[in-house]
Amino acid sequence: MSAKQRQKIDNFFFVLAVVSVALAAIVIVTFKGVFSAVITAYETDGAKLGEIRVDKDKLDQSYKAVFEKEYERLKLE
Repeated sequence: MSAKQRQKIDNFFFVLAVVSVALAAIVIVTFKGVFSAVITAYETDGAKLGEIRVDKDKLDQSYKAVFEKEYERLKLE
């Protein structure tokens, strides 16, 4: 192997290492953000849970509007 070829191979491994470290950092930051969002989403405040009121009539009306809706069949001839 000539010195020029060795120089190119050494540069390749240097660039590969830099890119690998950069991608690892991006993955770590991304997972940290996702998991912190999941943890925040599942945190509940017990005092606020007692204050929740559900209007049963509106809930039933919404359920019927979505799940008991009559659909017109498509007539293919």
